[in-house]
Amino acid sequence: MKRLPLVIALAALCAGLALAGSATAAAKSRYDRVLKSPAGREKLAKIAKMEESARFDPALAKELAADREALVRARCAEALGRIGDPAGVPYLARLASDGNAIVAATAAYSLGLVGDTLALEPLRKCLTSTSKTVKMRAIEALGKTGKKGAAPIIAPLLRHFDGAVRSQAALALAFAGDSAAARELDAIVYDPDPRVASCAAYAIGRLGYKAKIDEVAALLSSDNAEVRLRAAEALGRLKAAGAVPSIAPLVKDRDRWIALRAAEALGRIGSSRAADELAKILVSHDPYLKTVALRGLAAAGEKSHFDSVKPLLDDPSPMVRRAALEAAAKADRGRAR
Repeated sequence: MKRLPLVIALAALCAGLALAGSATAAAKSRYDRVLKSPAGREKLAKIAKMEESARFDPALAKELAADREALVRARCAEALGRIGDPAGVPYLARLASDGNAIVAATAAYSLGLVGDTLALEPLRKCLTSTSKTVKMRAIEALGKTGKKGAAPIIAPLLRHFDGAVRSQAALALAFAGDSAAARELDAIVYDPDPRVASCAAYAIGRLGYKAKIDEVAALLSSDNAEVRLRAAEALGRLKAAGAVPSIAPLVKDRDRWIALRAAEALGRIGSSRAADELAKILVSHDPYLKTVALRGLAAAGEKSHFDSVKPLLDDPSPMVRRAALEAAAKADRGRAR
């Protein structure tokens, strides 16, 4: 067996040591500094025990929310959010105004996880933070509360100068779930920032804002892939039967994810015209696209496409065969009726 030249062997050894060193560094926890001291380990252990028990401990929360170590305060905020007890909101509110951005952002997010109405006011205050991280987390958290009272706090942010803030506000409004506030999205449906327009389309679909179907349909011709995808998705949620002719061409979009979303949208709409378009997809070479089309036909129960579905019962893909069997069974029952 040939021996490697010494210089090559040494180079390989050095490279291996360097990789091992970087892997070790990457594996380090951000709590390493805290874990080095017995007191720090004890505090983290107490937090872990409270979190595991899923029981809020007011005495422990009071003690650790005022700890000198920022990472302990952040870990306390994280645990309070996961426990989800509204009694922890006052402590999270205090932590959300912490001078350390990591602590404040963690507390803001946890307020959203708790989801109590009492969380809305401290989250509103977070929006004035000079830290963008804290502000973005607070906007996200407002949506996570799922409270209609969050909508009036979120709405003004749809007109913020920063596109990232407008995008996050649109998503938050969608998750807040106040359909009456959907009209606020009028301001950004044609936003020049494609991130914002895509989030607006998503929110319109999620909130069932049918008054903007035409505007969302217009986004299907956008040059931006994410905008086209979210517009197709929204029109499916809205069951926009009139938009079928505009959605149908997207099943051949160069972006495969858009093609799949367009097929899903046609299935959700479920009209006879949508079923006709789904039947055309059955000749595709993409098993995922065929499966989505078959599921859409099964949901519609369209008996007129029974003959188009039958050949796929012998498709090479098990996934397609299962979907074809379901679609054929429903279409056959439709014909029997």
